[in-house]
Amino acid sequence: MKNLLLRFASFRVQIILTAFAVILLFGIWISHYLYVGDKTQTLNTLNYQLQKVSNSFSKNVQNFQAFAHMGYKNRALYEQGTEEHIEKYFRRLNVIKTRIDDIQDTSNQYNMDISEPIDTLSLKLNSLQNLSLKFKDIILIRGFNDYGVEGEMHIITHQLENHSTLDKSTLLELRRHEKDYLMRGETIYKQQFVMLINTLIKDDKVDKNTKGLLENYNLNFNKLVNLNLQLGLTKTTGFYADVENAHAEIEKTFLNIIELSKNRILLLQDRLFLWQLIQTFLIALLMITLSFLVSRYSKKDLKNLSLDITHYIKSNFKNHTPTIRKKSNIKEIVALNNNYNSLKEKFEINIKQLEETTEKAKKTSELKTQFLANMSHEIRSPLNGVIGMLNLVKSQDLSAQQLEYMEIAENSADHLMELVDMILDHSKLQTGMFELNKYSLNLKRELNKLVRLFEYRALDKNVQLKFSFDPAIENNILGDNLRIQQVLINLLDNAIKFTDEGNILLEAELVSRKDDIQNVRFKVTDSGIGIDTDKAKNILSAFEQVDPTNTRKYGGTGLGLTIAHQIIKLMDGRLNIMNNPKQGSCFYFEIPLSIDKSKVLLSEKELNYLKVPTDYNRSKVLIAEDNLINQKVIVNFLKKLNIEADVAKNGLEALSFFKRHEYDMIFMDLHMPVMDGYTSVTEIKRLSKYSENPIPIIAVTASAFDEDKAKSLAHGMHDFIAKPVIFNKLQETIFKHMSDEFKSAAV
Repeated sequence: MKNLLLRFASFRVQIILTAFAVILLFGIWISHYLYVGDKTQTLNTLNYQLQKVSNSFSKNVQNFQAFAHMGYKNRALYEQGTEEHIEKYFRRLNVIKTRIDDIQDTSNQYNMDISEPIDTLSLKLNSLQNLSLKFKDIILIRGFNDYGVEGEMHIITHQLENHSTLDKSTLLELRRHEKDYLMRGETIYKQQFVMLINTLIKDDKVDKNTKGLLENYNLNFNKLVNLNLQLGLTKTTGFYADVENAHAEIEKTFLNIIELSKNRILLLQDRLFLWQLIQTFLIALLMITLSFLVSRYSKKDLKNLSLDITHYIKSNFKNHTPTIRKKSNIKEIVALNNNYNSLKEKFEINIKQLEETTEKAKKTSELKTQFLANMSHEIRSPLNGVIGMLNLVKSQDLSAQQLEYMEIAENSADHLMELVDMILDHSKLQTGMFELNKYSLNLKRELNKLVRLFEYRALDKNVQLKFSFDPAIENNILGDNLRIQQVLINLLDNAIKFTDEGNILLEAELVSRKDDIQNVRFKVTDSGIGIDTDKAKNILSAFEQVDPTNTRKYGGTGLGLTIAHQIIKLMDGRLNIMNNPKQGSCFYFEIPLSIDKSKVLLSEKELNYLKVPTDYNRSKVLIAEDNLINQKVIVNFLKKLNIEADVAKNGLEALSFFKRHEYDMIFMDLHMPVMDGYTSVTEIKRLSKYSENPIPIIAVTASAFDEDKAKSLAHGMHDFIAKPVIFNKLQETIFKHMSDEFKSAAV
């Protein structure tokens, strides 16, 4: 008994028993459904057959009516005993009776409960057939024209015309009354005929032969009247009326049987629904009962296992000591416990491996970040010298053409810097460190600069570069000009790269404006090689190009469009592509831009006359910079402002200079040998000399990461200038941080 209970305690046995019970009930459910469905289908078939028979019967009535009104005049009826309409009527009536018998057999076989009305219908059809046969027999006796009683009357009238002393006017009057009665069937014409013929028979002037013919004529007329009365063609009584009433009654019976069949179908469907509802309830009840029984055996064991799992999770997957519990009697629970313990062991091994992998990935990421920072510093440092020297040369007395050449060289150097930044930007975008900065700018002026940068490249390829700017756009905006230009540079670069002839058009158009926000659409259209539709969806993926052979032919990293797309998304826009293979491409995006109402931006010409001091001959600054070229750039910039400068090659030397001399400002490179800029600033700010007379300390670095800017500000520096150093930026920073007394005196 105990072994039997243990077997029933098994999940496997319980599930099998439950499945058998459900299958049994479901089998009953299906069987009943099929039985009722079959019966319903049979009823539907019978109902359809009844409707067909009913329609056939209604059409057959027309054959009888055609015979009663016109068919009886057919000569073949009296010579051969047959007529088309009445014969067709009887044939179809026999077919209908046969079909009704078949329907009756099917109804009895399936116990459809419509046998009684079908029996009644069969009796009515038999009665109709008998009435119709009698109607035909009377028609044959009555005759028409030269046949039957009417034919006998015609023979007598011909004899009266040829062999009697009766005057023709009297005979015509007698025949007129006969015809009027035959055509109209009214009693008055019969009475007129009888009155006239009786008068003639009683008239002594009429000879005996004529009287005999008249008496025979009168006898046949009376027979004809009696036959017409029996037929009832013009009355509501007689065989014709009886047949028509039988027709109507049978059609009504058909309709009643069809309606009864429909009601029977609805009743079966209602019963089916009720039985299915009851059986569904029983199945649900059985499932609940069996579930309760199963849970009764397993609830305690599963609860203990659940507590163990909860304890393990709350311990942050560290405490693998199992909860003390009695061994389960259910073998599946025992197997589950064993598997759970094995899972915990493997899970802990995987967690340990994952922690090690995460630590390695973290270190790799740190190394990558450090590498990118170093690469940025190493590349920006020489570029700082190039751009700085270009700035210095531009400040010399140059011709217009020389100045234009210098600006192109400067823009190209800036573009080279942006190419370096592209890889750094991709890394920042991947790690979520990328940020946008909003500041005042003149949109049209910046776009004009951008177009000038690409004009020479386009001319080299005999491609015309056009620029269209919507005058409805407000020029003075707040936005990240660097990032907007970065996106457009990528799009224009691709357009020129893949266009060998034709035009390239850069458009800026106003889409909508609400309050201080204007939605501007930027569009770059070219007549180049275009993009296949099936490849366009992959073009925004990193390191992807439409055709790998393009990399060898046109160059490129495959990062430009990816970065552009991600930057546009950060600006609440989306990069879209319209293309026509072999006919060019169109890249466009729409972004919201805030209108800057705080001030009116000045033109290029006006910027040259800003009231910023250009003579700082009473000031002296300290420059901490390890790169000789960068030292020369900054020193020469300061000379233009009449500012004296001391140069330290590292942070330790800068600390020594500060202790021995007086300065109005310090420009501190962050990454230098011996002592870096962070340490040097910390040591300077610890000195009492600095505490008594604090001066601005400006960070100057080639680092491209925002963390360096934040770190420099956290170490007490007052501002941040990124390399390459631009003269205007340097001048603005000096003016911004000089003492109020100095600025007052200088202005």
